[in-house]
Amino acid sequence: MDEGAQVEEDKEVPVEEDPIEETKIAIIRTNSQSAREKIRHQDLALRLHDRKAHPVFKREVAPFDYTFVTDERVASWSTGGRDEVAKAGIQARQDEDSMDLASVFHELSRASLDGRIDASECGTCIKDILNSEPASEDSSSDGSFDAHTYFLDMISMIYDAEEPPFNPALKAFITATGISPNLMRQKLDAQLLQNLGLTRDTFIRVGIRQATHLLYRQANYNLLREESEGYSKLATELFVSSGGSDSLVDQATQAQARDAFERVKGLIGTFDLDVGRVLDITFDVFASILIKQYKFFVMLLRASSWWPKHDLHGEIAKFEGLPSWALPGYTESKDEEEAARLYRIKRDSAFWDRARLVGLDAFFELGGRKVVDADSKARLLGAKGSFDEEQDADWKWIEQTGTFPPNGNKTAAQLLGFKLRYYVSPGRDKGEDFPANLMYLAALLIKIGFVSLRDLYPHLWPSDEQMSAVKEKKEKELAEKSKAARGGGAANALAMAGALADDTIPSGGRTRDTTTKADDVSNTEGKTEDKEKPKESADQKSLLLINLLTIGAIPEALFILGRFPWIPDVFPEVIPLINRILDHSISDVYATTRPIASSTVACSSKKFVSPDQSGMPKGQIRLAQPPTKSLMRWPFPQQYDDPASNTNYKFYWESWADIIPMCQNVDDIFTLCGTLLNYSGVNIGRHPSLLSKLARIGAMSLSNDSSKQNLDRWQDLLKRLLVPALSLTKANTSVVNEVYNMLRYYPVTIRYTIYAEWFEGQISRLPAMKAAFAQTRLETLSTMKRISKTNISSMARRLAKAAYASPGIVFSVALSQIESYSNLTDVVVECAKYFTDLGYDVLVWSLMSSLGGKDRNRNNSEFALLPSRWLIALSKFSGKVYKRYSIMNLSPIIQYINHQLYRGNATDLVILRELIASMAGVVPDTDFTDAQITAMTGGPALRRHTLINLQDLRYESVKTAKRLIRALTESKLAGQLLLSIAQHKQSAIYTISDEEAHIKMLATMVDEAQSMLFQYLDLLRSNLSVEEFDEHVPRIPDLMTEFGLAPSLAFMIGRASLVHHILQLAPPVLNGDRKAIMSPPEAKTDTEGDIGMNEPGDNAAIGDGTSAIVKSENDVEMADKDGRSSGTPNPVQNGAGDSYDKLMEPLVSCVQTVLSEHTWNAMSPDFYVTFWSSTLSDLNPPDLLYDAEIKKIREQERIVGNDRADMSRSGLAKKEETKKKLAETREDILAEMHKEVDAFTKGRTRLLKRKSQWLQTSVKILPDRTVAEVFPTVDTQGLDLIAQLEALTAREKNVREDLALTGNATNQKLDKPKEICATSSSSKGNKWRRCSFIRKFESQHTQDFPKAYGSRIST
Repeated sequence: MDEGAQVEEDKEVPVEEDPIEETKIAIIRTNSQSAREKIRHQDLALRLHDRKAHPVFKREVAPFDYTFVTDERVASWSTGGRDEVAKAGIQARQDEDSMDLASVFHELSRASLDGRIDASECGTCIKDILNSEPASEDSSSDGSFDAHTYFLDMISMIYDAEEPPFNPALKAFITATGISPNLMRQKLDAQLLQNLGLTRDTFIRVGIRQATHLLYRQANYNLLREESEGYSKLATELFVSSGGSDSLVDQATQAQARDAFERVKGLIGTFDLDVGRVLDITFDVFASILIKQYKFFVMLLRASSWWPKHDLHGEIAKFEGLPSWALPGYTESKDEEEAARLYRIKRDSAFWDRARLVGLDAFFELGGRKVVDADSKARLLGAKGSFDEEQDADWKWIEQTGTFPPNGNKTAAQLLGFKLRYYVSPGRDKGEDFPANLMYLAALLIKIGFVSLRDLYPHLWPSDEQMSAVKEKKEKELAEKSKAARGGGAANALAMAGALADDTIPSGGRTRDTTTKADDVSNTEGKTEDKEKPKESADQKSLLLINLLTIGAIPEALFILGRFPWIPDVFPEVIPLINRILDHSISDVYATTRPIASSTVACSSKKFVSPDQSGMPKGQIRLAQPPTKSLMRWPFPQQYDDPASNTNYKFYWESWADIIPMCQNVDDIFTLCGTLLNYSGVNIGRHPSLLSKLARIGAMSLSNDSSKQNLDRWQDLLKRLLVPALSLTKANTSVVNEVYNMLRYYPVTIRYTIYAEWFEGQISRLPAMKAAFAQTRLETLSTMKRISKTNISSMARRLAKAAYASPGIVFSVALSQIESYSNLTDVVVECAKYFTDLGYDVLVWSLMSSLGGKDRNRNNSEFALLPSRWLIALSKFSGKVYKRYSIMNLSPIIQYINHQLYRGNATDLVILRELIASMAGVVPDTDFTDAQITAMTGGPALRRHTLINLQDLRYESVKTAKRLIRALTESKLAGQLLLSIAQHKQSAIYTISDEEAHIKMLATMVDEAQSMLFQYLDLLRSNLSVEEFDEHVPRIPDLMTEFGLAPSLAFMIGRASLVHHILQLAPPVLNGDRKAIMSPPEAKTDTEGDIGMNEPGDNAAIGDGTSAIVKSENDVEMADKDGRSSGTPNPVQNGAGDSYDKLMEPLVSCVQTVLSEHTWNAMSPDFYVTFWSSTLSDLNPPDLLYDAEIKKIREQERIVGNDRADMSRSGLAKKEETKKKLAETREDILAEMHKEVDAFTKGRTRLLKRKSQWLQTSVKILPDRTVAEVFPTVDTQGLDLIAQLEALTAREKNVREDLALTGNATNQKLDKPKEICATSSSSKGNKWRRCSFIRKFESQHTQDFPKAYGSRIST
């Protein structure tokens, strides 16, 4: 039966003896060539006999997923299915789509072998797809796509996967493709060629014989000496061709590299050298002069036949991985550079779009890696574990990176792997360390694509399972280093000292010398053994990762980081390298934020004195230029401006950043921060340049775009990365200020949220942050222990230096120390002068966090009526630090006080008290004498002079007081806080239950509230004008109606404003006659010095005025007697009264609604408002105190004028300045006295004009009714008229007469002396005395007048 025939499927007939096995045994036992030939013919005959004796089994068709050669296309193969498959294959070939083309080739091959389609038909379809001549050898060597070679590679893999026997359909299929037999003989294996009939049957045997002859037969000329000579010549050739370590790297050219490789091939042929050993020696020479001659060896490897060929997974792109100068046919030109630049811009833009879709996985695609689509990835991973270890490694790479494994020379990877394994083997020399240049070489070969990390990774030590032990070991080392760095970790002399000898043991007693000697011997032996042991092997995976990051091999570095993400935490060397990549990636965007220099000024270096002064004239010296720093290459990141070295260093591989994607805009920055930057995290603070650049980019973005979306995304980045990263900086104020410039764009609430996350949130629990906080805390405690008033300057700088990076930690420790030791307050305030803007802002947040701490007792444990000691200490610190530093923001703490008072916590008013006392100098507990109290009722000048004499500091704290007032007014809390304090004062005693309401506690609460209200009101009145005060504080009627304040508190708050508005009104008149209060004409003095009486005309004028007053008083008296007001002119009808009544009408109407109706049974609302709106100076101006102060100032002027202690020019000038100030003060007080007297005159006239309407009801009803009947249960929230009038009745029996006298009789007393004066004699001797009597009587009566109103009516 023919070999290609197939029969029906049947079961195999068992055979008792297997002649094939017997033949194999015979082959093993025989040694002669003839016997082998004989056995081979017997084997062939037995197989033919077996084929004839037994039926040929039909191979079971394996399941296969067809994408192109589907069942539908097979069914319509002749009508259109074949054309569709051919069209798809041709399109894939034209697009050089290796995936689709491989699928078409594989499916057609599989269909022909499985019998779905005739093999010849499938072959002709392949022929149509190829449809071209095969590529030449030269074109295939430069990496161009060759479909014929691609198809033959596919056939080789299918043949290797097929089980024997050979399927004859494959021969018909390949023959129909029309591929050249010569090309097939070059590409296909020997066995497949023999089955296809393209070689003789003896071809394999002849090939084996030839290989045995070449490998195992010793040539006469190739002795051991001659082979060593060949390797030595090889090393010499490599050194000489590269130029050794003395030539420059830029001199290497591609022609030199090609010629050198041709000579290397000649040495291999001449001395019959092993090719693998030649590559090994090439690596050794390359590693020894890597820094100097890397260009030559990269070109040599690229031109050699060792360079890896392109596989099914693609090729390395022209501008990625391998530098352009290493590519064949490269010529340096501006066009090439411009094309490369445009390509990178296009590549980077596409990369960031891809990164926004897939995230960090996009970085695995750098360097031209081919992406595995989702379907292929699922199919490939589904077959994981069913192949050998090499393919399983490929699946792991695909699973982690999502790309096909990179191509590489597996032989080179094995050679490097053997070298790496040697240095971790126990057989290495004792003192032989791991050479660093070997890892540099491995990283470079991976970077350029000569070696694949997938092939080298299995050789790296330790294995993945042992990396956990490496992690534990490194963590212990870091903990020990951290402990030693922060103090207390290193052993001191006391800890290392041995035990003291026991003096109580007798001299003949046993000592511990023997034990000590034995211990010394054992320790010596242990040290000897340690010296004999080789050093512990280095962790090669972490070393390779460090070098990969240094040279910019990002995909391979991320592959290792993906397996061991904890490496950056335990290997501090990794973080700076990641930050270096990030810094380069954002450099283009940062360049747009830098200011453009208008001109470039070349700064010449300063000359120094030359050591050679020979030949110089006397008096002259020779200056020399400093030596220029040389630029050297080394295998580490660049290092410039090292003051300890006269050399600058740069990284030898200048193209290390060729595949790093460059950010094009701010959106790319955020994509970078959400992907690669997460590996570094807050550790970007270790790279000040990177953090500063990000901060400047953020500030520029926020200034250009203030939209909510932009603010939110930068806020998240600030909270998550930028602000916490400051804790990893090293006292870098520039970076701190850059970050704070971004924080300025956010309100206080958001900034404090960021600070809370920084020091108390989830970010603070990161390992890096915990270590930084612990170090800062220990430094702060150490500084606080040593700080004193003698070393404030040095300790302040040290404390501020610690506060630059982690201010919240420093302030937390400092405030806790202040709470315990209040004497540190001034010292810490002095230290704060070195803080940054961010430090001051965090200080406010820390202070509020300490003040508002929960579960803290705010009352003194010993005295419940007093605040706790810690609260008092922090309050004093707040006042002092806010006074000292104007940059600190007052609004947050004022809002905090207002909020606490709103919640009912009045204990924190002590903070406001200290702020006002420190910043404004207004203290609530000033001890005034009676005279000083009276002086405080005067004008501003007298009050100022009185307070200065009392050493009050409010006039020395004008600037700080203005800051406090500005904070109150800008935050709109000046009026709110005043109302809250007033409401607290009014309702404080009602917040305590009756069981706890002790009289002492209630009294203390009322006193504290009243003191606080007076202090805060004094602050506002001292620093705000009446108009500014009225803008922030409601009017008196609103205080009583809308805010529920008692009239006493409402008038207390608004009295000064009300008096100011009253003084702005027109002068009052009695019954509309303005002449009644006109100033009298100037008196004429005769020659004797007596004041003469006025002329008849003048007397007439005075008489008219007096008669007008008398007439006015008679009118009032008649009205009182008649009990009617029809004949009495109403004050409201007068011109001056109109404005006054319009001003007072809202108050009168308000008190009528606020107070009960029984109140008005004894007095009128007008009297009530007049009483509460009047001040002591309205009834009794302190004119005597004005005179006394003027006399004191004149005495001071006399003393200063007579002082001759310092007669120098400066002393005289100072004395004149003092006298000038005293004169100005005296003139101000004198002018103010006249103003106060004039105001008193106007006020008295107004009171006289309106007094008749005040107590009409009380005069009528008191004779027949008791006080209790007049005022039944009247309680006006602090004004208990019942108690006052009952006390008045008990003290004076003639209350009715006094009240009646107040109503009418007082006017008669005022009128009588004036009548006497008007009708008196005009004799010259008596007129002066009589007028003096009148003035004296009026002054005495004026002093008695307020007593009648003030003391007896309404105390």
